[in-house]
Order: sequence, then C-alpha cells, then structure tokens
Amino acid sequence: ALAAPAVTAIASLFSASASAQDGGFALNQLRPAPAGDAFFGVDSPSAAGHLAPSAYLMFDYAHQPIRLTTASGDEPVVSALGFLRLDGSLALWERLLLTVDVPVLLLASGEDPRLPGVAFVTPESPQMGDLRLGARARLFGDDGGPFQLGLGGYFFAPTGSEEQYSGDGGVRGAFAALAGGRVGESVGFLYTAAAGVELRASDSPHAFTYGAAVGLLLLEDMIQVGPEIHGITALSGGDLALSSTPIQLAPAGTNAELLLGAKLRVLGGLTFGAGAGPGLSTTVGTPLFRALGTIGWTPLPAAQRADAGEQLAVVGDRDDDGINDDIDACPAEAGEPNPDPAKDGCPPSDRDKDGVLDIDDACPNTAGLRSVEVTKNGCPQDSDDDGY
Repeated sequence: ALAAPAVTAIASLFSASASAQDGGFALNQLRPAPAGDAFFGVDSPSAAGHLAPSAYLMFDYAHQPIRLTTASGDEPVVSALGFLRLDGSLALWERLLLTVDVPVLLLASGEDPRLPGVAFVTPESPQMGDLRLGARARLFGDDGGPFQLGLGGYFFAPTGSEEQYSGDGGVRGAFAALAGGRVGESVGFLYTAAAGVELRASDSPHAFTYGAAVGLLLLEDMIQVGPEIHGITALSGGDLALSSTPIQLAPAGTNAELLLGAKLRVLGGLTFGAGAGPGLSTTVGTPLFRALGTIGWTPLPAAQRADAGEQLAVVGDRDDDGINDDIDACPAEAGEPNPDPAKDGCPPSDRDKDGVLDIDDACPNTAGLRSVEVTKNGCPQDSDDDGY
C-alpha cells in the first residue's frame, strides 16, 4: 500500500521526455548506505527496531574524479571533490526502514586543461547535491540472524547542479535486492551484498549498481573492520556530458571502488568510522582514491537492550557487600575484598565461632572471650587462676 503510489509516481517521471541539458552530471559515484547500516557504501537488508532513529554525519573526499589524458600527461579537470552528508533513518515494525540523505558539496577544485577550442567549467563550492529519499523492507530472516533478504528503493530529487557536477539534472530512481547476515557471538562476522538498477530522467544513461562487503566484529561488537567494493556500470553504453563549451562527451562505462573501513562503537550507540581505498577503473567519475569519515548514533535494538538488562539483573549483589555475585566467593554472606579469588567477598575467618576473628584470636580453635590482653583474647576463662 505504501509502495504502490511511489512506484507509480516514479514511473510517470521516467516515462516523460527528459529536457536537454547543457552538460554535467552527478559526478560522485558513492551511494552511501543509510544511517544505522554496518557498512559505508553497501546497503544491508537490516531494519532493526520500531520507531528507532539513527543518524550520521559523513565527509567524503574523492581525489581527481575527472582526469583527461593529453599530450602533456593526465590533466585533472576536477582534482578534488568533497561532500558533507547528513543522513537519517527510522526503523518501523522491525521490518521497514525509511531514510534520507542530504549531500552538500563543500570542497571542489580543478583546472581547465586549456584544450584548443574547448572551455571546461571547473566546479565551485558550496553546492547542494541531489536529495535522496529511500525505503527498504526486510522480507526474510531475523535481524541479526545468519541470513536475511530485503528490497530497497531510492528517489533522487534534482536539487544539485549538473553544471557543477553535484547533481544529475533530473530525477532518478534506484531499486535493489539485498542479502546479508551475521554469524558468531563474541567474535562476529558480517556480510552483505546488493544488486539493482538506477534509472535516470536526465541524459545520463541508466545503470546497473552492485556491491559487496564483509566485516569482522571484535570486543562484543565494539570494533568492526573489513573491506567493501561497490560499482556502477552503464546499461546503455551511452555518453556522459562533461560541463564544457562546446559540450564534450565522455563514454560511460564502469565505475568501481574498493574501501577498507573500520568503525568504533561506544556508549551504547555512538559510532566513529573511517575508510579509504582506490578507484578500480579509469571511467569518468572514478577517483584515484577516496577517503571518508563518519560520526553517528545508532541505538541498540530493543531486544539487545532487554538482553543487557537481564544480564544486569542476573549479575547482582545479594549480600550487599559491594562485590558482584559473579566474582563473590561467598555471595550469600557479606564479606570483604580479598586478592585470593577463593576468599574474595567472604567474611573474615573465625574458626571457633566465638566472635573473635582468627587474625586476633589467641585460641583460634577454642571458643573464648574477648580480652584486652593479646595473649588471652579469644581464649576460655582461667577459672582456677593458675595462669593456664
């Protein structure tokens, strides 16, 4: 019911004839995964929790995404491209995830290679990128389980500038099938794979999108490391219109990149991440290398919070001596800390049970009385006064 009107609206937009553009296209080929996902550039089928929000701020830097080969060597028309992204997501009914991506081009630099008869437009910043709205559903498998399947879709609004390489000059729609999962407990292993299409109402060709990623989880999911690969291949083999006068066309092909990423999760959901890697093709839009950093918040799902609460309830302190039951050698008797694990949390020894601790008892194996005299403390009375 939710998807039908959106699909109809997107289909009607793509069925309309695209208006002619003056050149330019969305140069950045990274399609960042939504807030709350495990990886940077490959979507997963996860949709954890109900009314569970996530958000992150990402800075994404691409080095020399447009290079022209001339007689004097490679000339970077765009030598640097840096986007700041604000992403948010909301999980519903533990099955549906709604997402938004707001990109802003903050860093752009380049030079006109001064080819005869051609005047290239080098990018300027700041510029808005194309706003992205998305939704996906987990269709099979439990969140956090070993195997899950899902479907996702994005709608791109043409809020960016095609002449400045921050937008595509027309609406876009993307649809993908997703698979992923997790195995392992104390040391976990994550994987995800995605494949789909991106349909464009601009002059840029439609494309096939794909990606895969794996990750190793350490220290109870506090640390995650692993590689990911993502790519976009033009379906029609068309051309990309470089922003220049007169318009110059570059063949559309395959953009592919490799990222090695790491994330650190602390305080129940605060997440820091960083990744870097090379471009794997020479098609326009593929940088020599990409680097990115993120800071975000993804709260624990309700099930994990409940499990944590149960663990806290089990690991209590029944005797209220300040030593948790899981390390207290005498959990039912109030005691004292002791470097010996067999005595930690146990009361001091009093073998004859006369109330005088063995450490002060001159007669530790015979019940007696307290005395101010060290040699008689804890010893029986000397009723005949013979000194024994």
